[in-house]
Amino acid sequence: MSRPLRLEIKDGLYHIFSRGIEKRRIFYEPYDYQKFIDIASSAIPKYKIVVYAYALMNNHYHLLLKTLESNLSIVLHYINTSYVGYFNYKYKRGGHLFQGRYKSILVESDAYLLELSRYIHLQPVKNSIVKNLIDYSWTSYKNYINGGGIVNTSWLTDYFSKNLNNARKEYRRFIEDKIKSYDFEPSRVAYKNIILGSTGFIKKIKENVISTANLSKEITHYRFLKEAYSSQKIINILKNYYKIGGHDLKEKDKKLFEYQRIGIYLLKKYTGLRLKEIGDVFGGRYNTFVSKVYRQVEETKDKYNSLKYLIKKIEDGEE
Repeated sequence: MSRPLRLEIKDGLYHIFSRGIEKRRIFYEPYDYQKFIDIASSAIPKYKIVVYAYALMNNHYHLLLKTLESNLSIVLHYINTSYVGYFNYKYKRGGHLFQGRYKSILVESDAYLLELSRYIHLQPVKNSIVKNLIDYSWTSYKNYINGGGIVNTSWLTDYFSKNLNNARKEYRRFIEDKIKSYDFEPSRVAYKNIILGSTGFIKKIKENVISTANLSKEITHYRFLKEAYSSQKIINILKNYYKIGGHDLKEKDKKLFEYQRIGIYLLKKYTGLRLKEIGDVFGGRYNTFVSKVYRQVEETKDKYNSLKYLIKKIEDGEE
C-alpha cells in the first residue's frame, strides 16, 4: 500500500486531519475529548511544538500546529498512539481507532494561518452540531475569545490590534461574519494536497525540501510533484476562458456543458483532488460519474479545440 508524502521541516506549520476508522466515533463523552486535549498539551514541551487551533468532532479531529523541529511524524505518533491506548483500555476494545495515517498539509503561515484557524473553528457549524460556535466546548475557539487553554493566541495582535483584548473581539467578528457563507476548503487549493501557500512558497519547498529528500518509491505523490498544479488556478483559467462564473460550474443539465467536462478532466489530470472533491466542484457529481467523464474526454480529447490551449496555459503557470 502506497503512503502519502510527509514533508517535515523546522518551523513548519501544519494542518492535521485524522478520522475514525470507517468514520466511527473516536470521542464518546466529555472526558474523552479532554483526554485528547491533555495528551496534545503534554506534547507541547515534550516535542517543542506550538498549537494554534484544534477542533474535536465525534469521529475526527483537526489540529493546526507548528513543529520547531523536523519531527511531525514523531509528534503525531505520540498523540495518536497515546489516545488510542487510553481509548482501547477504557472501552475494552483492540485494534485500530483511526482510519489510516493522519493527513497533513504544510502551510505558509503568513498567507494561511488566519484562514485555517477560521476553517478549523467553524467545523462545529459546518457539521451542524451547534448554531453558536461559543456553545461548542471542544474547539480552541473559546480560548481565542476568553483566553486560556493550550493554544497560542498571541499572534492575533499581528493581524488585528496591538491590544490583545481588542484583537480577540476583532477575531470573533472575523470568524462569525462567515458562519453562513463560508466555503473555503484547504484540500481544494493545496498543491497535491500536501502544500498550501503562494507560488513562491510552493517553489521553495519543492526546490529546498522535496528535491533533497530521501523519497521512497512507495510515496504516492513523488512522480507527480513536478506536474501538479493548484486546483483554484485551474478553475480560474477555466472560468476566464469560458467567461463563466462559479455558479455555472455547478449547473446541472441533462447533458454536461463543455466547460464542465473539460474542468473535470483537467482537475483529475493535474491536481491531487479526490474524486468526491472534484464532483463537489461541479454540483455534487458521484465518484463514478467523474471517472467516466475523465475517460470519455481522454478518449476523445482531439475533438476539443480548447483543450490544448488550456493545458498550455496551465503548464505555463498562467491564469
